[in-house]
Amino acid sequence: MKRNGFTLLEMLVVLAVFGLLMVTVTEAMRFAGTASQMSGKATGWIGQIEPADRALRQMIEQIRPRAEDDTNPPLDGTAGSMSFRTELSDPSLALGHSQARVMLRIEAGRLIAQTQPAPNATRIGAPPPVHVTVLVDRLANVRFAYWDGAHWHDEWAQDSLPQLIRIRLRFPQDDPRHWPDIIASPLREPLP
Repeated sequence: MKRNGFTLLEMLVVLAVFGLLMVTVTEAMRFAGTASQMSGKATGWIGQIEPADRALRQMIEQIRPRAEDDTNPPLDGTAGSMSFRTELSDPSLALGHSQARVMLRIEAGRLIAQTQPAPNATRIGAPPPVHVTVLVDRLANVRFAYWDGAHWHDEWAQDSLPQLIRIRLRFPQDDPRHWPDIIASPLREPLP
C-alpha cells in the first residue's frame, strides 16, 4: 500500500521541533542585542575615562617644581582639589604643548580641569582666559591624596613635590562604572 502525505503524529513532531528552534533563535537574538547594548555602554564610558586617565597622568608627571623666585608652592592640594603648574601636551585639553596653571576639582558631579597659560615671563596686560574642560562626568566624588614616602596625606602645600599623587574616582551607587586609582609621580627635578 502506497502512502501519500504525513500522519498527524509526524506533523506534530515537526511543528514541535520547529517551535523549539524558533524559541532558541529568538533567545539568541535577544541575548546578542543585550550584549551589544552593554558593550556599547561600556565602550562609551571607557572611551571617556581612559583619555582622562592618560591626561591626568601626563599632567602630574610634568608638574613644574618650584622655581627660586616663585612664591607659590609647586603643588597646592587638598582632598577635593589640586592646583599646580605643568606642561600640557594632551590634545584633549586643546592647548597643545604649553605651560599652564591647572586646577583639578569636582563640580556638579564632574571632574573639571581649569587651565590657564602660564609662560615663564612676567605678564603685561590682562591674563589669558581660563579654559574649562570636563574630564569625567557623572561622578559621586573625587579624592586626591599625596604620598611623602611614608604616608598618604589629604593635603599638600610644601615647597617640594610629593613622591606620588593618587586620584580616586568614585561613581554613584547605581552606576556600573568603576576605575582603578590613578597613581602617578611628578618626574621633574628642581632646576639648579
